[in-house]
Amino acid sequence: MISFTKLISKLVLTILVFLLILPGILNAQEGNYLGCEKKIHPEELLAKAMIADFSNNLSEKIYEDSKNSYFAVDVAKLNTKFERIRLLELSYSDDALVSIGTDENRLFYFFLVNNILNKTPEDINNTFIGFQTQATVESAKLNEEQLRLWLLQHDKLSKK
Repeated sequence: MISFTKLISKLVLTILVFLLILPGILNAQEGNYLGCEKKIHPEELLAKAMIADFSNNLSEKIYEDSKNSYFAVDVAKLNTKFERIRLLELSYSDDALVSIGTDENRLFYFFLVNNILNKTPEDINNTFIGFQTQATVESAKLNEEQLRLWLLQHDKLSKK
C-alpha cells in the first residue's frame, strides 16, 4: 500500500508537470486559429478596403490567408446610425462572422470568416444585406422617442 506522503508527492509532481505543459497547450491554440502568415495589421486592412470596389456590394472580401478570409463592410452604405449599430449587433450572433474591429474613422467594419466554412463573398454579402434589411424594418417600427432611447442604450461608441 502507498503511504500518504508518497501519494501527496505524486500529486504535487503531477500538478507541477501540468503547469509546465499548460503554456505550450495555450500557445498551440493560437496556431489553430491564425494562419502561417504574419498577422495583418489594421492599417493594411484599411488600405485594402480603400481600394476595394464596393459599387455593387455592401461588403467585399479584401484579403485571404491560409486560415481566414477578411471582409470589409462599407459603412457609408448604411443609411442611419440605427442601421450601423444594429448591423454590428446582428453580426455578433452569426456563427461564421468574427468582428475584428473598425478603422479609426469608422469608414469600414472588418470581419473574418474561417476558410473551413467555405463561405463565398456572395454568401457574406447576402448575410450583411439581410442584416441591413432587418435593421431597416426594425427602425421603421420605432417612433422617434423609441429610436432615441434605443440609440442611447445600444450605441457603445458614443461619448456619454
